[in-house]
Amino acid sequence: MTGVGFLQGPVVVNKCGGRNVSDRRKWRGVCSSSGRVQLQIGSSEGEERDTELDLDDEFDEDVVVDTDELELKRREHLLENDLYASPSIPAKESTKVSVEVGGKVITFETGMVARQAAGSVIVRSGNSMILCTACAESTTSPSADFLPMRVDYSEKFSAIGKTIGTYLRREGKPSEREVLTSRLIDRPLRPMFQNGFFNEVQVLASVFAYDGSISTDSLAICGCAAAIHISSIPLVEPVAAVRLAHIDGNYIINPSKTEVELSRTDLVVAGTRNGILMIEGTCDFLTEEELLRGLKIAQESISKICGALDQLRIVAGKEKMDAKLRAVDDELLKKVEALTDDLDEAVKVTSKRLRDDAINEIKDRVFTELAPTREQVILDPEAAENLVILQLTWKKHIAGRMRRLILDEDRRPDGRNCTTVRPIHIVPSFLPTAHGSALFTRGETQVSSSDSLLFPCVNLSDRRISMYPDSGCGHTWWG
Repeated sequence: MTGVGFLQGPVVVNKCGGRNVSDRRKWRGVCSSSGRVQLQIGSSEGEERDTELDLDDEFDEDVVVDTDELELKRREHLLENDLYASPSIPAKESTKVSVEVGGKVITFETGMVARQAAGSVIVRSGNSMILCTACAESTTSPSADFLPMRVDYSEKFSAIGKTIGTYLRREGKPSEREVLTSRLIDRPLRPMFQNGFFNEVQVLASVFAYDGSISTDSLAICGCAAAIHISSIPLVEPVAAVRLAHIDGNYIINPSKTEVELSRTDLVVAGTRNGILMIEGTCDFLTEEELLRGLKIAQESISKICGALDQLRIVAGKEKMDAKLRAVDDELLKKVEALTDDLDEAVKVTSKRLRDDAINEIKDRVFTELAPTREQVILDPEAAENLVILQLTWKKHIAGRMRRLILDEDRRPDGRNCTTVRPIHIVPSFLPTAHGSALFTRGETQVSSSDSLLFPCVNLSDRRISMYPDSGCGHTWWG
């Protein structure tokens, strides 16, 4: 009996001088009574030559060995001896923590995927699933005087079982909702990092599955906060968020899409265990008492989620990195204050351009006196560090002066008090060829808005600014 197939993997062939044959060669062989297999190995030129192959003792001598059986026994041998297990990525069980909020269970799981990230968490609610990861540089950027954190939220069409309808079958650039949700995640997380932590941080939130029940933006905030909280990135305390709806006098936490359409509010509330950091959304003429009652209910749910994140950190958290924190030097702040006696007068200048010129003149005087030279910054890393500390000190000093001016004297930098609105001026029909236009001016800020109607006779494929005399419309297309 003969078995024909392909010999795969390194084997020792007797008549090849004991050399390892690791390439795939077509062969046929018959098992003899002595436990040896007579092979005919074909070379790439089609030549054949006889050789013999010794089998392991575990194979039966009386059974004819063909390709499928030999491969099956080889794989069984590998599985029995755990030779398939990778030494670099050992098997690891995931850790899960669940919390019930508003009648819905939210589950946080870590340890299953993205193990090389500083922190990775899969957050689930129903059949919705979001992977959130966080990574950070181990060293501080030499010129950073702020937290360089980037947040990217992405929604894949595969999360709802759909494919892209474009020719290239690619997701394309982030949508407006994805950009706004990224900012929504960034806003409550940024102030909760340790003061002076300026290492580069990247936070990613990818929607892997969506069942259409509740919105994913509040879940993404919770998942990203969990990923940072269990990682080595220094976060003061965990952050959580919920969506709040008001229907028939009752508040609903994390409502469904149908409930949001019937609600008088659509709020995303984010905060910590002890306070609220952000309120984003709309309300339909709720009283102050009604709104405060809803925020209290949201704060209770946020506190429960933060407790679950603390439990997850106790079980699966990493030790926080010993990062270098850049703080304002008190002695340097006193030197800056001594050189800026006329800063209050410069801040009180009404005109924005003249005020900026006066403040910049004082800033140049301070940096000329206290800042290291350009040559020192290039040659000495400590001098570059001192320059960044001086920039932080100047920011704190001028912000403190403006804040004190508003609180103590009830006067803003442009001369208004805390209850005065900037003058507003509107010019209608600002553009002569548009169907509708207006120039809106508030203080020194201006916006030009225009509306154009589309007639059926206009060719949508032509995006140029051109006239259509043959259409009889007399319409000007603004591309």
